[in-house]
Amino acid sequence: MRKPWMLLFLLPLVLCSFSLSAQTKSRVAVLPFTAVEVPASEARVVTSLFETALVKTGVYNVIEQNQITEILDAQAFSLSGCTDDACAVEVGKLLAAELIILGELSRLGGRYIANAKIIDVGLGRNVNADSVSAADVVEMTDSGVTLLAYKLAGLTYTEGGGERIADAFGEIYVSTTPDGAEIFINGMRRGTSPLVVDKVPLGSVRVTARKDNLVGESIIELKSADLVEVDLALKISQGRLFIKSSEKEVEVFLDGESLGPLSGGLFRDLSSGDHTLTLKGDGLFWEGPVVLEADKTVTVEASPTPYGTLDYRVPDDAVLTLFGSGGTKHLSGLGTVNLTIGSYRASTSGDHYLPREDMIEIARGQTVSYAPEMDLTEEYRVVLEDKLRQEAESSFREDLEDLEGRVAHHTGGSDEVARELDESRLLRKNLEASEYDFPELLQAAVALNLAALANRMEELEALTAAAKQQSSRRKISRWTALGIGAAAFTVTGIYHSLGATEYRNYLAALTTTASEALHSRLQSYTVLQVGGAIVGTGAALTGLLLSSSRVDEVKAYTAEAAALSAERAALEGGR
Repeated sequence: MRKPWMLLFLLPLVLCSFSLSAQTKSRVAVLPFTAVEVPASEARVVTSLFETALVKTGVYNVIEQNQITEILDAQAFSLSGCTDDACAVEVGKLLAAELIILGELSRLGGRYIANAKIIDVGLGRNVNADSVSAADVVEMTDSGVTLLAYKLAGLTYTEGGGERIADAFGEIYVSTTPDGAEIFINGMRRGTSPLVVDKVPLGSVRVTARKDNLVGESIIELKSADLVEVDLALKISQGRLFIKSSEKEVEVFLDGESLGPLSGGLFRDLSSGDHTLTLKGDGLFWEGPVVLEADKTVTVEASPTPYGTLDYRVPDDAVLTLFGSGGTKHLSGLGTVNLTIGSYRASTSGDHYLPREDMIEIARGQTVSYAPEMDLTEEYRVVLEDKLRQEAESSFREDLEDLEGRVAHHTGGSDEVARELDESRLLRKNLEASEYDFPELLQAAVALNLAALANRMEELEALTAAAKQQSSRRKISRWTALGIGAAAFTVTGIYHSLGATEYRNYLAALTTTASEALHSRLQSYTVLQVGGAIVGTGAALTGLLLSSSRVDEVKAYTAEAAALSAERAALEGGR
């Protein structure tokens, strides 16, 4: 017996999980039931009643029929001939649905039969199916279709050899280690752990948790409405796969990952759970769902058939429908699809395009590329032209406003001013060359070009004045350096002459005392000569370095200013 204090402890978690459970209801769409040997009107009535009953189960978030029609019409997608799993998956993607229900109402031997199956859009395959039968259409609409809805919602129980809608339910709180596992109750996905699952029919219940290649399972007896806790420790689960096929020259893929050549057909140590099995090679192809179970060998019989490949590309707002021996397929965007060999009628349509039809031949092992050029409708052409014009105007206006701010308040140097002038010229030329006529913007661009010209001419005046001033200073410095050099060489010559005289006196000296005095003076004259020569040489070199003026720069600035003046005159004359 459960301890009361434990229930109090679990209450906040339970309430939180109730909220989580409500948020994780799968979004499901019911496609119109196909009529087989019965009037189409009866199939429409059964579809409507089934959808209503499914809503009442409270298990799913059901997309209303009018929403389905509205969304598919906007995508130019037709449900005509959409009776297989692949087409249901395409519809599910367009509707942003997690599950799609395909149904069929038929009559056999005087009895009405309603079949329905649930397609998981993410897995791309059938995950559950069931059926009901009735003596006539009245019984089918009164009770049969409701029973079918509750069976697909997992809300029925077996009694007296028949299945009945449950009227007594319990609740299960499922936790897993680790968290975040998908929870299945009697094979029906109900959410992600930790999770409170409500409306679970009383009786034997199989609780399964899956996360990647981890799995956990438990069978419990639900006897009352009390909350039952189930804690599952997930473990790595692996199984084996045996493939029977008459075609051996094919490669085996599981969820797109290669397992190698078929060879003997036995593959071990594979992750349990739902997978997509593919066989292809030598122009042959086969694909189907497979459920691997822990420590068990699952046998699959596969019959690869000749296939080819279609690489397609259609506009995002158009739909490509293929009619051929491989059935009907609805495609959009771009991608690759394997098709049974043969001829296909390719019909491409969309709200914005004129319908187009082509014939495509699919040959064994070959790839065909198909990218139809779609012609726009006249109405959309006008709309698109107006949209493109508005976008072009907006882009020009943004560039103009940005550049106007920089030209009016430029704080950069000469390079920035020159760059702004180049940008203003380019903007004006782009407006002049535009296929659209924007007289107001062009006038503003001309004015901006003139303002940028004025900034550059003002900058050139300052650069020319600075160059002339620096040239004048350099000239003064040059002559000063040359004068210093000449004076230094003159002094050097004087000391050289004095030194020569002293050298003669030194040679004629008769006493040691006189000789030493003369030798000392000779050394002083030598030092002075060398110093004068160094100063003179340095001054002369400085003068030579300063002899180059900035005349060339002044000429360049003057020439550019003259060209800009002519450009300004031309712009002003054309306004």
